[in-house]
Amino acid sequence: VQHGSGSWGVRLGRNAILSLMGNYYEAFQRRSERDFRTATGALHLDAAHGSGSRARLRLGYQALGYKPAPAYDFQGPLGGLTVMRDLSSGDPDELVSWRLALSYGVALRLYEGQAFGPRERCQDESELSLCNYLKDEGREDLAHSIRVSVRYLGNAVASLWYGVDINYSNSFGESYARHMVGIKFTSHLRWGLFLTTKGVLQFSEFADPYLVSTTSGEISSSTFTSIDDENRSTLLVQLARDVAEHWALHLRYSLYANETGSPAAVGSKEAAGFIRHLIFLGVRFSYESS
Repeated sequence: VQHGSGSWGVRLGRNAILSLMGNYYEAFQRRSERDFRTATGALHLDAAHGSGSRARLRLGYQALGYKPAPAYDFQGPLGGLTVMRDLSSGDPDELVSWRLALSYGVALRLYEGQAFGPRERCQDESELSLCNYLKDEGREDLAHSIRVSVRYLGNAVASLWYGVDINYSNSFGESYARHMVGIKFTSHLRWGLFLTTKGVLQFSEFADPYLVSTTSGEISSSTFTSIDDENRSTLLVQLARDVAEHWALHLRYSLYANETGSPAAVGSKEAAGFIRHLIFLGVRFSYESS
């Protein structure tokens, strides 16, 4: 896996920053449905009002190349708006801060491949057989995302969020609503240890009664993201400890499983069940110049 990103910004007056950002991600997995590359370029406008309110407007373009099946390559424009409000209380020595955030994003995805029509009786087959036939038009998806979150900063750091992704597609089986509920908590323990826990529950509702078979029974038509950002229900537990001025140790366990409500989670023969355990031990070095 290789991942790179960069940004450049310029200040506009006292309370606004205009920045250009780019992101590139590529996974190299031989004979795997997760072998893909994705790139995004976007223009961000960040503005602040007073000491506690901020907003970000995002306009950009994205492209994805899916190596096992080029018909699932797509590109298209994207946009979004995020607004945040910080609220603080308490004296300076015991400051408590709350952050409320609301964001909306939209993306148009124009695929290289054609759209599928509804399932119908297969040609030259028995009455029990159903097939999907390609339409005479290319596949187009319009994806919406909404996020609402609350963050607490005091004697611990905690956040709670809800999100929904709604995808409208002209290809049968590709329209859905995916709901996400998440919580994250970080607190100081004894002996200099910090504990972080994170849980995300995801469940989906599909507009069509059948999951579309794509190019083969082993390839599912999902939106491909970073392997640690995929559409799965997640449980994470991490312990971290500073061992020197610039050095820290991290021990993390992660569990990824099928999202609730997906055909794979309810025993569909068209999608295999998924569960992945990840154990990570790392060393972090940080240095800040004055």
